[in-house]
Amino acid sequence: MESPEKARLAAATTGSQLAPLRHIAVIPCRWGSSRFPGKPLAGLGDKPLLWHVYQRWVCIR
Repeated sequence: MESPEKARLAAATTGSQLAPLRHIAVIPCRWGSSRFPGKPLAGLGDKPLLWHVYQRWVCIR
């Protein structure tokens, strides 16, 4: 039995090139938190918290 990853690669193969993979990230953040409402846009230094989370994701990508 072929693994799902091998099947995906086989389907994406065109000649000797592979189709580029897209990265998608879902960053969970709760705007209406009872302890800290608006936390995703709260400032940390001079940038919002959500910006810092995104920058960490960019670094590990």
